[in-house]
Amino acid sequence: MDGIQPGVATRVHPFRRKDPLVKEENPLIVADVSADKAKSAVPKWTVCLCLALVTAAIYAPVRHYEFVNLDDNQYVTEQPQVLRGLSFAGVRWAFTSLHFCNWHPLTTLSHMLDCELWGLNAGGHHLTNVFFHVANTVLLFLVLQGMSGALWRSAFVAALFAWHPLHVESVAWISDRKDVLSMFFLILTLAAYLWYVRRPRWHRYLLVFTCYMLGLMSKATLVTMPLLLLLLDYWPLGRLCFGGSIGLSRPLPVLIREKLPFCVLAGVFGVVAFLAQQSGGAVSALEKMSFLDRVSNASLNYIAYLLKTPWPTDLAVPYPMRPEIPPWKVLGSGLALSLAAILVVRATRRSPFLAFGWFWYLLALLPVIGLVQIGAQTMADRYTYTPLIGLFIMISWGSEQVLEGLRPGRTIVALSAVSVLALCVAGTARQLQYWRNSELLCTHALACSSENYFAHNNLGLTMVDQGRFAEAISHFQRAVEIRPDYAEAYYNLGIALDRQGNPVEAMNQYQKALEIKPDYAEAHNNLGILLTKQGRAAEAIEQYQRAIELDPNRVEFYNNMGNLLATRGHLVEATANYQKAVEINPDFAAAHCNLGNALALQSKYTEAIGHYQRALQLRPDDAMVRQSLDAVLIRQSQSMPGIPKPSNP
Repeated sequence: MDGIQPGVATRVHPFRRKDPLVKEENPLIVADVSADKAKSAVPKWTVCLCLALVTAAIYAPVRHYEFVNLDDNQYVTEQPQVLRGLSFAGVRWAFTSLHFCNWHPLTTLSHMLDCELWGLNAGGHHLTNVFFHVANTVLLFLVLQGMSGALWRSAFVAALFAWHPLHVESVAWISDRKDVLSMFFLILTLAAYLWYVRRPRWHRYLLVFTCYMLGLMSKATLVTMPLLLLLLDYWPLGRLCFGGSIGLSRPLPVLIREKLPFCVLAGVFGVVAFLAQQSGGAVSALEKMSFLDRVSNASLNYIAYLLKTPWPTDLAVPYPMRPEIPPWKVLGSGLALSLAAILVVRATRRSPFLAFGWFWYLLALLPVIGLVQIGAQTMADRYTYTPLIGLFIMISWGSEQVLEGLRPGRTIVALSAVSVLALCVAGTARQLQYWRNSELLCTHALACSSENYFAHNNLGLTMVDQGRFAEAISHFQRAVEIRPDYAEAYYNLGIALDRQGNPVEAMNQYQKALEIKPDYAEAHNNLGILLTKQGRAAEAIEQYQRAIELDPNRVEFYNNMGNLLATRGHLVEATANYQKAVEINPDFAAAHCNLGNALALQSKYTEAIGHYQRALQLRPDDAMVRQSLDAVLIRQSQSMPGIPKPSNP
C-alpha cells in the first residue's frame, strides 16, 4: 500500500535517470516494497498533518510546566549571557566560550532566542522543544518514505519516534534542547544526502556537509554520522556492495573515501567536546573506572535500553551509577549482543533492514554508551532519542515481512500498530506529568530507582527554595550517605544549614566539599561569606580570591569581594571589583548599586548617579536604590558626605 509496484531491477546507471533512485535501481528495495499491493490513496501531506497534530497535542501540557533544577539554571535561568537574549556580543560569546562544559553554539543561540521571545516564561521555552520534536517527526517520515518508498511503514516509525515514552526526557526538559536541535539537523543531513545520491554534484555534497556541521554545533554526539551514512548506502539506498557491481552499488573504498571529510569534521568536534567536558570535570578520570569496567557498563547499557524500549517503566532522571557488576551479567549481555549481530548479518540477503536497524542502534548510541564516562549517570533516557530509530525500523519492516504471506496478515499488522501506538501515547502522557516541576520529577526518580543520590540532592534543592530546610537537610544527608564523595551535596547541605541558622555547621560542610573538590569555586565563595559574617576578613578575602581565580566570570564573587573591601574602607579596590562585575554582566543590579555607593563615597557623584539610574532601570521598585540616588543628588548639589551601605543581590 506504500505506493511502489513490484518490478524488475535494472542495471541502468543511477545518475542518468530522472526517476527516484531507490524506486527502480536497487533490487533489494524493489523486493522490500513488493508487499505493497496497491497504491495508497492517502497523500503524504495528510500523514504529515496527523503526525504533527497528534504529537503537538500529546506535548501541549508542557506550556504550563516550570523550569526544573536539573541544569535549567546553568543553561538558562542563571546564565547572564543567555538571559540578555540575542545580540552580536551574545553570538560571539556562544561561539567562543564553553557553556556548562560544552561547546554547542547553536543550542546556546536557541536558548538566547527563547529569552528574547519569552523572557523567563518557562512555557515558551518548552514549546520550542515541542516545535523541534514535531518538525523532527515529520521530517523523519518524509526522509524514510523518500528513501524506501514505504509510506505506512515510514509513518509507523515516525509515530513511534514521536510518541515513545523514552523520548519524553529529550522533549520535556528545556536543558536537553541540544537533542531535539541536533536531531533536526541530522534529519536534514539525511535529506540532503538523499538529494546528493540521486545526482551527485559538489554543491549538493556541500549542503550535506553544512547540515552535518550544524548538527555537530548543536550536539557533538553526532560524531558517528559518517558510519550511519554508510549504513544508508547499504540500506535502503543500495549503493554499497562487497565485491562486484550490482545496479547502483559502489565499492566500499569509494564510499569510504566519499565520507572522509565528514570523518575529519567528526574527529575535530569529538576532540573539542572531550576537552570541553574534561575542563569542567565532567569526564571521569580513567583511573576511577578501568577500561574493562567501562566496557562492561556499556554492554549492560545496550541491553538496558533494549529492554526499556518495549517496556518503558521506572524511567528516572538520572539513573545512578551501578554498583559492582556481577561477571555473569557482563558475559550474558556480551553474548546477547554478539548473537543478535550474527543473526541480523545472516538475515541480510532477505531482510537487509535488520542489519541496518541493529547497527544504527549500536553506532548512534556509541558516543554516550559509557566507554568514555561523562558525568555521574550510568545511562539516560535522552540518549535513545536518535538510536531507537534503528529499532523502530526493524519492528516496522520486520512485522510486515513476517505476516505478509498470511491472508489476514496486513489486518493484524494494522491492528497491532494501532495498539502499540495507543500504548505509547498513554505511557508518554503519564511520563510527561512528572516533568511539571522539580519536586515531582525528583520524587518520581526516587520512587523508581534505588540509591539515587542525585535525586536526593536535587529534591533537597527544591525544598531549600521552598523554605523547608529540615526536609532538605535530610535529603542532602541521605545523598552523602549513599555517595560520601559527593561534594555538591555537602555544599548544598551547607546552604540549608546556613539558612536554618546554623552557620558553624554550614562552614564544616563547605570545608568537607572543598576537601573532596578543592577547585569548587562556589564553596570557596560561600565560605568567604560566612567568614565575613564572623569578622574574619583576611580569611574571607583569601576565599573570595580563590573563587575568582577558579571562575573569573561569576559576578557574585566580585560583588562579595567588593562588599567586604568597601566595609573595610578599601574603596578603590572595592570599586574595581564592582566594575568587573558590571563589565561581565551589565544587568547585575546589585553591583550597579554597590558601585554607585563606592563612587559616592569617593565624591564621584556624576558616575555614581549613572549607576544608580541603571540599577533603578533593572529594579524599578527598589526603594533603597532610589533613596541612595536622591541622597547623592542632594550631596552633589550641597557637597555633603554620606555613607551608603553595600547591597547584596
